Amino acid sequence: MREFDVEGIVLKAFPYRERERIVTLFTKEMGVLTLIVKGLSKKNTALINLTSPLTAGNYAFRKGNSDLYRFLDGSILQLHLHLRQDYHQLQTAIELLKVIQTTQFPEKSAPDLYALLRSYLMAISTCANLKALLMSYHLKVLKHEGAFFTPENLSQDDKKKFEKLAFAKKFSEIEGVIVEDHLEKIICEIAKGGT
Repeated sequence: MREFDVEGIVLKAFPYRERERIVTLFTKEMGVLTLIVKGLSKKNTALINLTSPLTAGNYAFRKGNSDLYRFLDGSILQLHLHLRQDYHQLQTAIELLKVIQTTQFPEKSAPDLYALLRSYLMAISTCANLKALLMSYHLKVLKHEGAFFTPENLSQDDKKKFEKLAFAKKFSEIEGVIVEDHLEKIICEIAKGGT
């Protein structure tokens, strides 16, 4: 049976049976996929960490008898512990993961989107404007998926902010963008498929 070895970020994990976890990964090479991880115990903290949301690592697995892949081995690349120190940073990171969960089809390769997620996760701890960071991420994912558009009913000021968030090449470009509630609502509606 073919084995895979890929880099991935844990999007979500939940317990299954006594010492098992079902883990959803977003991987660089294979997109979103689901693994079953067996042999969890309090003594094996490395495995617990490797299967916790926000962890980036290398994951070896093979196709199981069901739709789940069976975890074989792995190593941690980044625990993103810095994001767990502050509630607002953690909340922003979880929102980034949710965007991937709701926009990506299983096993659809998206290496550029994977790189985007990694860079935004790393930027959270140094960003003073988390709302702008999250809105920028929503818009960049829409661009990646070919679903981006600028709403016609935006004021000139909002249009400038909207386009700065969508097209910024550096995080420093969005630091000063004040995203009022009404603009946040518009961006979130577009991200959900509304107009």
